[in-house]
Amino acid sequence: MYYNDFKDLKLSGLGLGCMRLPCIDGDDSRPDPQAVQEMVDYAMANGINYFDTARPYHGGKSELVLKEALTSRYPRESYVLTNKLSPGHFEKQEDIRPLVMEQLRICGVEYFDFYLMHALSAARIPHYRTTRAFEIAQELKAGKNAVAFMLGNGQGNPFWHALGYQGSFKTGKPIKGALELTAENGDQ
Repeated sequence: MYYNDFKDLKLSGLGLGCMRLPCIDGDDSRPDPQAVQEMVDYAMANGINYFDTARPYHGGKSELVLKEALTSRYPRESYVLTNKLSPGHFEKQEDIRPLVMEQLRICGVEYFDFYLMHALSAARIPHYRTTRAFEIAQELKAGKNAVAFMLGNGQGNPFWHALGYQGSFKTGKPIKGALELTAENGDQ
């Protein structure tokens, strides 16, 4: 396995995304705990240390099954965990902190290594702005009580290019508002 250095983390070149996990009887809201545990064990045994989840995945069950398969079974320093603030799961800024704290509890961790603004697009940027989502994530990061790193402005941040082009592959044009927003926050 090859690894990428980011700040004080070593990120595996491959990661395990938990959006489309094996399910019981084909029911997306019922991820198969045994199959997921086997996948996580295989990933960890083969040097994959980056895991990605989000509240909408598997009707909210992805976070829980990841706790059962990963966070309750492996030392915290052995993996990198990413979660996301997803549209449709918060309406106003007062919803964000409790949501993040609930995600931490369900995932069984004290912090997320990365916390991303999920499904960011030109149409969703106003919602993230009016709810102060970026500012609240920055505050959580500064207090080191939930988030280690969040989206940044490209100074060594591997998520910057994905952020700038997410949702715009059809036109090939970057979402200018997303780049401006991360630059305004000045996170690196």
